[in-house]
Amino acid sequence: LCGGVGLKVFLLGVLRWHDQSWLLRQYLLTSPAGESALVDAWVSECAGAAHLVSYHGKRFDIPAMGTLETLHGRQSGASTLGHWDLLYPVRRAFRGIWPDCRLTTAERMLVGRERASDLPGSEAPRAWREFLRNGDTRDLVRVMQHNRADLEALLRVLKAMLQVDASAPCARPR
Repeated sequence: LCGGVGLKVFLLGVLRWHDQSWLLRQYLLTSPAGESALVDAWVSECAGAAHLVSYHGKRFDIPAMGTLETLHGRQSGASTLGHWDLLYPVRRAFRGIWPDCRLTTAERMLVGRERASDLPGSEAPRAWREFLRNGDTRDLVRVMQHNRADLEALLRVLKAMLQVDASAPCARPR
């Protein structure tokens, strides 16, 4: 998440299949000094994983975490895992048909689920800075709720995309 002079990852959300159910974990950086622990959590979450599923993760999340791994001398192996970035098949199937291919749009169009009173992701860096500056958690909690909603949406979009006919037209005829 950009803010100021570059990227600062302050929230790591992971949804994984564990013991016949989905397990959600969120790791929140409560001070810049905890960045090493956040990277350790990432490395631990990647250990033993066969695949990653993300939405725009190949160009954003994985490179951001890779930079942190390098800075902290850690290695997750995430770049060697199978990675299904759902943004790309959604774009191939619906670019030119939908107004955009954001995750919230895919969730709305594929599964009919509309988010209510969701904090825009663009507000996340501000919420974290306010938390660091004055301890205000109101919007930071909303950032975590947004992250959880994104992870749950990712699961729904994956399930819906598995049902999209591969022979369907990829764009509306002009």
